[in-house]
Amino acid sequence: LIEKHLGTKQYLTVWLDIPKCDAMFNQPKFAQKLLTDHSNIIIKIDNKPYTKQTALDLRGDEISDDGAKAIATALMTNQTLTTLNLRSNEISDDGAKAIATALMTNQTLTTLNLWNNKISDDGAKAIATALMTNQTLITLNLRFNEISDDEAKAIATALMTNQT
Repeated sequence: LIEKHLGTKQYLTVWLDIPKCDAMFNQPKFAQKLLTDHSNIIIKIDNKPYTKQTALDLRGDEISDDGAKAIATALMTNQTLTTLNLRSNEISDDGAKAIATALMTNQTLTTLNLWNNKISDDGAKAIATALMTNQTLITLNLRFNEISDDEAKAIATALMTNQT
């Protein structure tokens, strides 16, 4: 249904406040058509008391920087999501910078998986800076990206500053 209507709508807003939406949103490939550059979507993760969405698994969904920026915008105000899996996507430095900015204000995310994307030193530097202020992130996976040893050390240093 969503895939069918993407071509006719300029913007698509996905509200993650639907009861029992965990099963639907945690299926690989669900967001592939939603979060690519050409779909211009806005994601809003609603903060209503009955929202139970705590994990979002978008691995392998071909999410690009624009999709990562939409997710980052949602993370800035979200108060329920604790786990976000963005493994094996197309996120590069611009998307990583947006996520890093969101990490500076988000107070609920504890696990972030960015394994196997296209993040290099610029994106890693932004994440390292965010880790110095973020006090909730416990698990961060950046394996199989394009990060140099120096930036990996910068992230390690930031983690020592981080109190979580």
